[in-house]
Amino acid sequence: MPEHSKSPPGGRSPDFNLSDSIRRASENVGEFELPKAVEAAQRITAGIEGLKTENAGLQTTLSEQRTYIQELEDTAGTDYATQIPDKQSWDTEFAARLASGNILGIAVIDLANFKAVNDNKGGHLVGDAALLATADMLLLHGTRGDDFVARIGGDAFGILLDRAAREDGDMSDEDRLERFRTNMTDKIGTYAEHTTFDEVGYGASIGIAPYHPGDTQKELFQVAEADMYARKALWHKEHGQHRPAS
Repeated sequence: MPEHSKSPPGGRSPDFNLSDSIRRASENVGEFELPKAVEAAQRITAGIEGLKTENAGLQTTLSEQRTYIQELEDTAGTDYATQIPDKQSWDTEFAARLASGNILGIAVIDLANFKAVNDNKGGHLVGDAALLATADMLLLHGTRGDDFVARIGGDAFGILLDRAAREDGDMSDEDRLERFRTNMTDKIGTYAEHTTFDEVGYGASIGIAPYHPGDTQKELFQVAEADMYARKALWHKEHGQHRPAS
């Protein structure tokens, strides 16, 4: 009986050539699958580039957000319209002044008929300009030494009056505060006349409260605010017009 050659394990014929099989497989891939592979690679590359672009955009956005946060931190405690301290800064400084005792008293300034300026003199841009001008007047003509000026409400300002800067002569604290009030009322009135705001009764009612040892922040503010409202009401009662009390 003739001998039969045995096939190698796996059923491959004796003349099986691995290199030829790889070559043929490569040819098949090149003929049928290579374009798909190239297309897939291109899609992957495009995706990677897209991710790079998106990441660059996110980095830019993150940088802008950090800048914005820093700007907020830098301007915290500052009133946007007038660029002077706001109510939060006022409260903090008020407490510090009381703790140190270097405070002559406080002034609360209410701008009379401010809404009429907005309504009849050009809108909110003119109103903002009036607020800014008032803040400038307080800083330039109403302050001495370490006086602290803040916008404490929509049309209200507050000043913490520095005692050391006003210890001149034999005047009482009340007289020093009264002199401040008269000076500032005149300055704001002059500004109103020059801008025609006096036609709508724009001006200032200023309440004052001298500091006495042991006074609290709430007590001082209530005294000054009550004084301001009393002066405003008295003027309206006497004149019946929308002009502020001096």
